[in-house]
Amino acid sequence: MVDILIVEDESIVAQDIQRRLTNLGYGISALVSTGKEAIQEVGETSPDLVLMDIVLKGEMDGIQAAETIRSQFSTPVVYLTAYADEKTLKRAQITEPFGYIVKPFEDRELHATIKMALYKYQIEKKVRESEQWLFTTLKSIGNAVIATDTQGQITFMNPVAEELTGWTQKEALEKPLSSIVAMVSEELNEPVGNPVDKVLQEDVVVGLATHILIAKNGRKIAISDSAAPIKDETETTIGVVLVFRDITELKQTEETLKWELTVNAALYKVYKPLISPSSSLEDIASTILDQARSLTGSIHGYVSSIDPHTGANIGHTLTEMLKDQCTVSEKEKRIVFSPEKSGKYPGLWGYSLTTGEPFFTNTPEKHPASKGTPPGHIPVQRFLSVPVMLGEELVGQIALANKEYEYTKRDLDAILRLADIYALAIQRKRVEEALRESEEKFRGITERNFDAIYELDSEGRITYVSPAVERITGHTPEEIVGDPLQKYTSKLSMQVVCETLDKTLEGESVEGLHIETVKKDGTIAILELNMSPIIKEERIVGCQGVARDISQRKRAEMQLQSLFEASKLINSTMEMDRIYEFVSDSVQHLVGFDHFVIFLISESEDADTLDREIYPAYASSEIRDSIEELTVGYGEGLIGSCIQTKKSVLINRTEPTKKGTGIEMGSQIAVPLIIENHCVGALHISRSAPHAYGQEDIDVLKPLSEVISFAIRNSRLHNEIKEFSQKLEKRIKERSERIENLLNTRQNLQSEVNWEEGLNTIVESMSKLGFDRVGIFLVDLMSKKLNFHVGRGTDLPKEGASLSLRETEYFGVRCVLEKRTIHVTDPHAAEGKQMVDSTSFVWVPIIVQNEAFAALAASSIKEKRITAEDVNDLEILASMCAAFIDRTRILVEPIAEKKLKTKLKYWLEPAECCIITEKKPEKSFEIFVDLVTHGISGFVVSREYPEKVKRKYKLQKTPMLWLSRTERENTIGPDDLSKLYYIIDEFTRKTKESVILLDGLEYLITQANFDTVLKHLLEFKDTIILYNSRLIIPVHVETLSPREYSILEREFTIMGAG
Repeated sequence: MVDILIVEDESIVAQDIQRRLTNLGYGISALVSTGKEAIQEVGETSPDLVLMDIVLKGEMDGIQAAETIRSQFSTPVVYLTAYADEKTLKRAQITEPFGYIVKPFEDRELHATIKMALYKYQIEKKVRESEQWLFTTLKSIGNAVIATDTQGQITFMNPVAEELTGWTQKEALEKPLSSIVAMVSEELNEPVGNPVDKVLQEDVVVGLATHILIAKNGRKIAISDSAAPIKDETETTIGVVLVFRDITELKQTEETLKWELTVNAALYKVYKPLISPSSSLEDIASTILDQARSLTGSIHGYVSSIDPHTGANIGHTLTEMLKDQCTVSEKEKRIVFSPEKSGKYPGLWGYSLTTGEPFFTNTPEKHPASKGTPPGHIPVQRFLSVPVMLGEELVGQIALANKEYEYTKRDLDAILRLADIYALAIQRKRVEEALRESEEKFRGITERNFDAIYELDSEGRITYVSPAVERITGHTPEEIVGDPLQKYTSKLSMQVVCETLDKTLEGESVEGLHIETVKKDGTIAILELNMSPIIKEERIVGCQGVARDISQRKRAEMQLQSLFEASKLINSTMEMDRIYEFVSDSVQHLVGFDHFVIFLISESEDADTLDREIYPAYASSEIRDSIEELTVGYGEGLIGSCIQTKKSVLINRTEPTKKGTGIEMGSQIAVPLIIENHCVGALHISRSAPHAYGQEDIDVLKPLSEVISFAIRNSRLHNEIKEFSQKLEKRIKERSERIENLLNTRQNLQSEVNWEEGLNTIVESMSKLGFDRVGIFLVDLMSKKLNFHVGRGTDLPKEGASLSLRETEYFGVRCVLEKRTIHVTDPHAAEGKQMVDSTSFVWVPIIVQNEAFAALAASSIKEKRITAEDVNDLEILASMCAAFIDRTRILVEPIAEKKLKTKLKYWLEPAECCIITEKKPEKSFEIFVDLVTHGISGFVVSREYPEKVKRKYKLQKTPMLWLSRTERENTIGPDDLSKLYYIIDEFTRKTKESVILLDGLEYLITQANFDTVLKHLLEFKDTIILYNSRLIIPVHVETLSPREYSILEREFTIMGAG
């Protein structure tokens, strides 16, 4: 039940309103007389609606109270007042009331206004909930989002934006974006223009850019940002949205990659003296020291080797830090550090030599091994030391000091890698000193090296290659030796290899050359070559160098670049084909394929996951047409299994096979596409060559599959939001049309008095609500029937169809007897009958003066079901119809004229219906007047104006109706005979004895037709007989056809005027 709070300072009026609302079926939460009491009562009882009088006693009037109630409780308020001046209306409109009723008012107006107010409140509530849903979606996405108005002032920030900027939305609202989001350029660290300003000035989308965000607390964050205009339905810019994300981890990955490239460059510079026959250990040590100082930024350092016989640490380089400790000649350029008798090396410099552990310290004076420095020694502010090991043997040391900033583990790892190379140099020196046995030892070391060491003759043929070549290319050294280098070079790199050979054979060394080599399995590996001439007896006899497989590194670089470009693409477009094409190109570049397909699971919500089809959403051009109609079952084959298990699958066959589409596939990879732990599809690549792929290829594809998954998730979220917005817009439009229909119907009924026209207006309004079939059934209490009166749609009941009110198995009969709405969505599951078949239907009673006057019926014969909203609209129409009937019905009270004491001149038996044949109704009125002046209540329906009749026959109390189309009081139209029947029925039921004179039958026949008039005459006759009344009908016989007169003669008693 709807509870209503009444705010009225006149107690009599308040109690009258309470009585009316109670009769209309509403509950009353309280009666209060002041605005302050109203606010308190709303807070305590939470009524569904407030009826508020504008003029109230006390300091606060109704408008002020309504404003407080709206802002604090959002409870709908309907103003109720006798004041309707323009100033009052303007004040009231500011508070956004849900209705406005001017006193005095009728019950139907009060009821309809409350219904409409409650309905409007529910619609507004749903819209607010929809806006909250969209607001929550923006707060849940992973990127930072900030929206501004056209002045660049912030109107929204999601939690990610709050976290990155350090500002809360509450702090930032209505502030200029430039005061919250401070950005500087990545390269110059200078302030950059605000992208929002550019969008507002040029009305364009500002694409993805990389900047440094300065947070509120001063923290610097690398971000990728973009901005776009927010437009309304007229394409007018109403604000700007700025989207950015934290790319700190991406930047760290780039820094790591750059560092790795720097270290690799240093390592390759060390390789040149390492492989040169003319390079001494001192040369190699000097090069290592230069690279170590360059990598770490150290000011001082030394590189030494351990004498295997004495254990002395012999320095091969000299810096200012060590000059005071030099004990050998300047010519030898080395310094000797001897161990103690215990075999341990003293001091900070000897700590790593004694323990065999590399270390660094940025506070040397606090290190437990530190013994300080001698007078005059350069101060040691920071120190790093790495023992050079050959297996378990200590063979040397790399020591560094006084880096400008603190040493880190990254510095230590880089020096460890230099130490590994230096260990090789020391080993080589030892071998050389062992009477030229160094060649075999050197070969043994290089053969165990990760990189391949090679030699070429002057014709470019391979004369030697270390075993590492098999790991790189798949070929054994025996298979390669004797072949020209060009044989294993790709077409793309052929020219640069030939040019490099020519330069080297002319005496020029080449470093860091990147080439593509063809592996044994036909795939491509990327090598980095160092190549220098072999000189014997001052003549160049060939080339030698080191080949390092940098495929993984190159692949990682390309993968990182692909992921970065993919993230930019995802942020700039929702076109999935563009994203698929980009990923396809990236996979071709990183891994290679003959065929590329992206499979997705169909998004049908009705189907179970196991029943959904898997279809190709994108395929490379060469197979696109051949697999267009291909579908795969869940768990079926390679793709179905991959999606079901959510695991990557690798298949390598010795011979290619053809399945499904007839495409040769020797090697295949399928990687699942997973969104929030749900597999939505799979990425599939294949090659006809067997054993073309490995686990490392799967590792490359996984990040790209995550890119696709993220793009699919973004696309689906975008489509869901778009679809929801369209549905909401359509729903609001439909609802607005319905409300407009109801308001038009209400307005039309307010100006209508004719029942037939009014009922037709109701039926027309019902048909506009979208039902397949609508109708109105009238209750005939005399015959105890429910009669079909008027309708619209297909398969309507036949004219004159009716139901007995005793047939309670019918839903329509139950509706009027129980005075309640009956809504059935599944007729097969409900117990009862319908007059015609339908898939869903509703019956709504029309209650007038607590009696069922009629019923509205609506049904659907198609798939569309009648909803609760449809029922609510029908109930509003039923309420309007009841108010219309109640307003337009004519109440005729049975009152007899003054009773004469004379005897009756004429007598008609009760239940007698007679027709008096006369040109003018003189005899009929004479009989009628005789009866009503002798105590019998009478009622006249005449074509003659009632006042004239009263004067002519001296009738003062007898009620009369004028048969006329003029819309005046106590007038009834010739085509509104249903209303006349209702009046006669009500009149005869109220008295034991009565007489009715119906004058104007000829007029009725000319305005309608004889059959229609006859039908109602027979209904009048039945009513007269049932309630022992009398009916007098004067007729001019010459106006009737013989057939018409014959029918009347058969149904009525005929009396002549004589």
